[in-house]
Amino acid sequence: MTENKIPRKMRSSNIELLRVFAMLMIACYHIVFHCVVVQLTDTTSIVEMENGWFNHPYFYKRIQIINLILPFGNTANNVFVLIAGFFTGGGNGKIDLYKISKKLIAWTAAASVFLALGSMGVYLSGWNSSRLDLIGLNIFNSSVYWFVGYYFLIVLFCALVLDKWFGAESMTREKYRMILVVAFALLELGWARGSINGFGGNLATVLTGIWVFSLGGYIRRYEPFKKVSVIAFVAAVILVNICILITAYNGTMTKINQYQDSLVSIPDAKYIQGTVTWEIWSFVCIILAICLFEIFRRIPIPNNRVINFLGASTFFVYLMHDNDFFYSVWDLKDWITLLYNHPYEFMFDLIKWTLCTFWIGVLGYVAFLVLSKIFQKMRKRYE
Repeated sequence: MTENKIPRKMRSSNIELLRVFAMLMIACYHIVFHCVVVQLTDTTSIVEMENGWFNHPYFYKRIQIINLILPFGNTANNVFVLIAGFFTGGGNGKIDLYKISKKLIAWTAAASVFLALGSMGVYLSGWNSSRLDLIGLNIFNSSVYWFVGYYFLIVLFCALVLDKWFGAESMTREKYRMILVVAFALLELGWARGSINGFGGNLATVLTGIWVFSLGGYIRRYEPFKKVSVIAFVAAVILVNICILITAYNGTMTKINQYQDSLVSIPDAKYIQGTVTWEIWSFVCIILAICLFEIFRRIPIPNNRVINFLGASTFFVYLMHDNDFFYSVWDLKDWITLLYNHPYEFMFDLIKWTLCTFWIGVLGYVAFLVLSKIFQKMRKRYE
C-alpha cells in the first residue's frame, strides 16, 4: 500500500469555495425546511398567516422550487464530510483528535454565548419580540447541534479504527473499493439499513458519514474520477435534479388521487400539499455531493485569502444559524403568499436571506477570532 500513498497537500481555494457554496446550500435549506415548508404544511401556521393558497388538490409547478431545494441540506452535509475525508481519511493523513476536539468545543461554546446574548439583545430592542424564540446556553448540549456530534463520531471512529485499517500494507485498491461498494449496498438497501438502525437509533446516519469520509480518502489516494470530464458531472447533477422533480410530481399526484378517494368517506377533508425530503444516505444526496466535489476540484482558482477565510468560517456559520432563534426570524416573512404570487421574487428573497444569514455567521466568526486573540494575550501575560 505504501506506493499508493499521496503526499499531503495544502487545501486550495477551490475547495474552500466549495465549503462556502455548501454552507450557502445548508442555510438556504434550513430557511426552506424550517420555515417555508412549515408555512406550507402546518395547519396552525396556515390559519394564523391566512396563506393556504396551495391547499387545493392541484399540482402547482411553483412548489417544485421547494422540492429542488430540499436535497440541499444533506447533500452539503455529505460535501463537508467528503472534504474532511479527502484530506485526512483512508490512511492518507494523521487525524489530530486533540486539535479537532478542542476546536469543536471552543466553537460550539462561543456560538452558544453569542446566540444567547444576541437573541436577548434583539428581544430587548423590541423588534418583533413577541414572535422571537430566545436562545439559552443550554443549546451547547442540545441536539440542535447534531452535526457537531455527528462529525466528531465519524472522525473519532476513523482515527481509532479505519485510519490504521486503510493505511495497512495489505490494503489494496481492489479491497478498498470492495469495502466501499458493500457498505454502500448496506446503506442503500432499505431492509438492510433498517436492520442496522435496529442496533441504534441513528446508526445508519453515522455509518453514512463514515462511508462518505472513507470515500474521500479513496478519491484522494486513487483518483477514480480522474478521466471523467466536468461536463459529465454537470450532466449528472442535471439528471439527478430531473429525477427529483419527477419524484415530487409522482408523489403529489398520488396524494391528490388518495385525497379524492377519501372524500367519499370524509366529505369535508382538507387537502394539505406535501413535499419530498431526502435522507443523508439517499443516493440523490451522495451523488450530488460527489459531483459538486469533483466540479469544484477542477475549477482553476489561484490561492485567494478572502475565499480561504470564508471557507474557514463555514463551520462557525453552521453553528450560528441552525437554531430556533433564526427559525423564528425567518418565519416573520410570509413566504407562501410570495411564492404563490411572485415566484421569481420568492427566489430572489430566498437568496437574499440566505446571504444575510451567512454573513451574520461570518461576523460571529470574526468576533470569535478577536476574542480568542485577546484571551491568548491575557493568558501569556499571567503565565
